[in-house]
Amino acid sequence: MIDLKKINKILISVENKVLIKLFFFSISAMLLEILSLAVLVPVLNIILNPSKLQEYLIILNLDFKISENTYADFIIYSLLTIFVIFFFKGLLLIKINFSQNKIIYRVKAKLSSILLKKYLSEKYSFHLKNNSTKLIHNTLSEVNRFTGEHLIPATTFITEILISLGLLFILLTVEPKGAFFTIILLILLLTLVTKFTKNIALDYGTKRQTNERISLKNLSQALTGIREVKILNKENKFIELFDTSNFAASDSIRNYNNFIVIPRIVIELIGVTSILFLIFFLMLSGREFEKIFTIISIFGIASFRFLPSFNRILIALQSLKYSIPSLNVVHEEISKTLNNIKKAT
Repeated sequence: MIDLKKINKILISVENKVLIKLFFFSISAMLLEILSLAVLVPVLNIILNPSKLQEYLIILNLDFKISENTYADFIIYSLLTIFVIFFFKGLLLIKINFSQNKIIYRVKAKLSSILLKKYLSEKYSFHLKNNSTKLIHNTLSEVNRFTGEHLIPATTFITEILISLGLLFILLTVEPKGAFFTIILLILLLTLVTKFTKNIALDYGTKRQTNERISLKNLSQALTGIREVKILNKENKFIELFDTSNFAASDSIRNYNNFIVIPRIVIELIGVTSILFLIFFLMLSGREFEKIFTIISIFGIASFRFLPSFNRILIALQSLKYSIPSLNVVHEEISKTLNNIKKAT
């Protein structure tokens, strides 16, 4: 699913502990999301069922009688507390996102620099055997693809998986059977989507990479050899060659972007179906309407975060497959660089 061994080898070539830092940010995001939902659960319980406040006080061994005014004050202070928690959670998540992007795009810049140094340090015979357009494509395009379409989705995947597990843990404490059903349903969905889309994204990514290289090669030959092109009257020939590969690459990108829209639509349908099934299940189990409403409210609030999270997981999975060709190119070039350094020492 995620080739952490290859990713880590690439990141180590830039600086140590990059993967650990990114994982730390993912854990931090998960804890913030769990905290925000964990605070909501008891408050929502009390709002929908005021008698719960007295029960919570008994659990905390607080001998305190609740009046209407006390209850109203408690709700007001609780809502203000929730606002403050969500406000600071938002600020911290923004900070985490900025820190992640700072690390990732520093990696991008350093990788391109490492590859350029590698190519410039090679013997002249190396450049005779390797087309310059391929080297340029590796240094810029493939590094950009690896960063934007593999490293960032890998970080997103890990973060959203951790957040989803945290949300499911909270839901298990509220309604174990309903949460268990949700987990089984999502696992089945993820398995089916992965099975039926196993090689589609990878195929689009391979075609994109091949045709972009051909396009860059034709473009480079046309412009660097413009004198010969003009003398031989070959303008239309180069335009035709460039258009063939360029449109093919564009079609691959278009097909991939069309393809990744489908999971979001499926997830929305599954989400609505899950809530409806949960209501039906709770009614059959003989739960009181008040209890059903409380549980559905909590699951509904969780779904506002969970469904987008699951959508990001599926999109990240497709992007990881789509960008495998770029991962392989960057890993291969970095491996050669590291081997050369070992030989030199």
